[in-house]
Amino acid sequence: MKNTYQHFNKIIFISSIGTVIEWSEFAFYGYMTIQIAKLFFPQEDPRVAILSTLGLFAAGFIMRPLGSIVIGHIADTWGRKKALLYSMILMGLATFCIGILPTYQSVRLIAPALLLICRLLQGFAVASECFGAAVFLIEHSKEKNPILAGSWPGLAAALGATIGGICALCVAHSTWHSAWRIPFIIGSISCIIGLYLRQKIAESPIFQEMHDNNKLLRIPLLSIIKEQSSHVIKCAAMGMFVATMMYVGNIYFLTYLVQLGKMPTENALLITTIGQCMVVLFFPLGALVAKKWGIEFSIRLHLILLFFSAPFIFIFGKTGNIYFAFCAQFIYAFLNAMITSPMFKWLYDEFPPSMRVTGITVPWNIAVALLGGTSPLIVQYLVYKSNCNIAPGFYVSLCSIIMLFCTYLRSSAVHSYKRTSINAYVPL
Repeated sequence: MKNTYQHFNKIIFISSIGTVIEWSEFAFYGYMTIQIAKLFFPQEDPRVAILSTLGLFAAGFIMRPLGSIVIGHIADTWGRKKALLYSMILMGLATFCIGILPTYQSVRLIAPALLLICRLLQGFAVASECFGAAVFLIEHSKEKNPILAGSWPGLAAALGATIGGICALCVAHSTWHSAWRIPFIIGSISCIIGLYLRQKIAESPIFQEMHDNNKLLRIPLLSIIKEQSSHVIKCAAMGMFVATMMYVGNIYFLTYLVQLGKMPTENALLITTIGQCMVVLFFPLGALVAKKWGIEFSIRLHLILLFFSAPFIFIFGKTGNIYFAFCAQFIYAFLNAMITSPMFKWLYDEFPPSMRVTGITVPWNIAVALLGGTSPLIVQYLVYKSNCNIAPGFYVSLCSIIMLFCTYLRSSAVHSYKRTSINAYVPL
């Protein structure tokens, strides 16, 4: 028993470390929005430069649907482990290239064009990372505590975003003009280490049994379109909501503090980094609460709380006071963790294992690409055009209430599965 426990802990560590690395690099770009705007775009109008940089941030999401189709297909037909390996290779390559890119001052418009290509490759790579790792861990957990097992990659993603914020904070305090390159280069080296470790873990036992018994689907995506349409809608709604909450409530909040709160960039970076750190700390609590109260009840309760509290995040941020900004990030971090921690098991149960990774990641990433990844750009535009400084909070509230309705749609849907001899599920 002890050896089994230690083996599973090793799987958790190795699976999660890759997520930490990939999301630290992906988030670092978001935290560096203002600095990257100065490096890769002309500065005649700083607002246009920031919008352009946020546009490139959104562009990273354009490739995520394609990435989820390709890597999700690999996970459901070739193996969960192979999909995790391939995503890490691509992320390492894209991250290294960003670290060595020339700036606008050197090559003019070629610089943002090259950055766009790297961001597209990053978006392709990260598309199935977090949920691929979550499915991998839940299938390895043997149902001892699947909610907690599935929450580890989410915690790892939050930890990665925290590390990305710390790196951005260090760069902001550095006097060396090329300091921004170091986190990208170190991240690419870390990907090589993560790749080596991931090669040493065993394949998911559920996938292995399906493979051995010839229970794999030839094209999982077609089966999902034909048989799982209602679950696809619910998964897409969750993707839209979570991406909006994270990218508006934390990553865009940095830009908001600097522009509207008139807070120094270093202080704003510190606050948003602490916010992501608090998400990490609250994540296990979210899994434990969901286990005790039930996943549905826990998610719905905290969605309601977010609906009422989201505008206050930006009311506090607008003050420019560091203590009020900290309170804003506390609200964000607590509700983020309480909703997203049990979310992985919530989505895991929506699809049978033969199409599970594709079923979760494809609708999730389509929604993220259309609404989630563009959310910083949308709320920045709303602030400028509406003259309403707390428009981002109302936008998050709107997304939370839409998601709340979708949780009730989930509970009313017919979702009956029975066990087969290989721990798979088939419709009754």
